[in-house]
Amino acid sequence: MGAALFWFYNGNGITDEPAFDSLKESNWEISKTIWSKLTSRREIIERNSSAYQNLSTLLLWEAFKDGNINSSFFEEGISLKLQFLDSDFVLGFKALTTDDTFKVTKKRAATAFSATVAKGN
Repeated sequence: MGAALFWFYNGNGITDEPAFDSLKESNWEISKTIWSKLTSRREIIERNSSAYQNLSTLLLWEAFKDGNINSSFFEEGISLKLQFLDSDFVLGFKALTTDDTFKVTKKRAATAFSATVAKGN
């Protein structure tokens, strides 16, 4: 599940599909706007859970894209990712990215994510 934590996740076809289309056209800001609206509630529900995963992945990419670390994007990306990993909806993401034999808790997923970020790979 480690690398999958940095993947985009199509958990809501209504909002994720247009955001993915924008990413394909290099319109990062449109994707960011779509997902930011969904995460502004600060409560993770099924309808917006993939927005937390996707926006965090996009922000982490943006934090490093010019060779310098943008601490604002980095901090927000980390915060959103950890919120997603602490939600009950991470289990749906896990089901899509691993098989039934892989057992993980929310805490273990957050720890693995933190360790990956700390190592820088």
